[in-house]
Amino acid sequence: MLNKLATSLDARWPGRVVSLLWGPWKTAGMVSAEVERQFDRRGIHLIAPERGVGALIDELERGRKGEAEVLLGAGPWQGAAPSPRVEGFPLLGDATLTSVPDGVEVTRVLDPDRDLYLRDHRLDGHPVLPAAAAMELMAEMAALARPGHEVAELREVRVLTGVIMDDGPRSVTVRATAARPIDGDGIVLDVTVVDVRTGRTGYRAEVVLRLTLPAAPRHTAGASNLLEPFPMSLERAYDELLFHGPLLRGITGIEGIDGEGMVATLVPSSPQRCVTGGTGRWIVDPVLIDSGFQLCILWARTRLDATPLPARIRRYRRFTAALDGPVRCELRAQVRTGGHILDTQYAFLDGQGRLLAIIEDMEGACSRSLNRLAGAAAGGDGR
Repeated sequence: MLNKLATSLDARWPGRVVSLLWGPWKTAGMVSAEVERQFDRRGIHLIAPERGVGALIDELERGRKGEAEVLLGAGPWQGAAPSPRVEGFPLLGDATLTSVPDGVEVTRVLDPDRDLYLRDHRLDGHPVLPAAAAMELMAEMAALARPGHEVAELREVRVLTGVIMDDGPRSVTVRATAARPIDGDGIVLDVTVVDVRTGRTGYRAEVVLRLTLPAAPRHTAGASNLLEPFPMSLERAYDELLFHGPLLRGITGIEGIDGEGMVATLVPSSPQRCVTGGTGRWIVDPVLIDSGFQLCILWARTRLDATPLPARIRRYRRFTAALDGPVRCELRAQVRTGGHILDTQYAFLDGQGRLLAIIEDMEGACSRSLNRLAGAAAGGDGR
């Protein structure tokens, strides 16, 4: 009766009327342990309070008129409708979106024959999913889970076990869970990339979405006229100090280097070049961001004779949805006591000096033993 009343009033009144149909909530006193086990055997997932509150607010703020009956909660009733296909996301591709307790997920097969950029990112001869590509995957997953929102930030990005293609294609599950509101119009999702074969989480981040991207803060440029010339040609640096193949070579010029960082010019990339059949536009351009990480390696090789790999990013902030033309990258680096951790900051700017994105507090594990990754040792095919 409630549903029929909502449908009738929604058709007659100018405002929206909706009947919300809840599955069982996971709260003390409502569902006993035995009842919870019975629900679980039937494929009915309890609704976590924070998830339910977030879903209610989301429905009230962004639900559409005409949708008078809304079912909230994961259970066998979802099997009656086909799962939607993912479209328009370069790295998620044409995978299928499915519901899981407290969120949604997509399973994607990473294959160097399709994901061409993997051929050009080899560690000890094996294609490895770059941290920057994992950031793009997690950003795409969050955008897919919350249509109509912009990915404004990635917080607490962690490189855990990574994903290594040591014996052919590898399936990963990208999962977005635990949506919760933050200040203003923001929503935070916990997003992970899990290696299906091992069950291990390779990468993790908190993704902040907003209805519109924030305005860029004012940027104060460093004294670039005091920089020293980089001690070798860019071509030689790629051949001898880095392990990145042609698709990932986004550095087009190095303005200079000093004891605190580097300044260089990077070029945005295209999904169509990096992924066979790739569609849509990048959210986090993985080639551009990885090229910033390459500058970190060049600085460390030159100043410390060591190679750093990204381990943690406290915060990545994004201020524009489109990257057109060359990008100026300003890298600031600081070595922690002991010399094994390198802390870096990145500013990505357009030709007018306006901030496009920034990376705050990236930690890199720094080691001379990792110098073996460079040059011919990167892979058997010379890339």
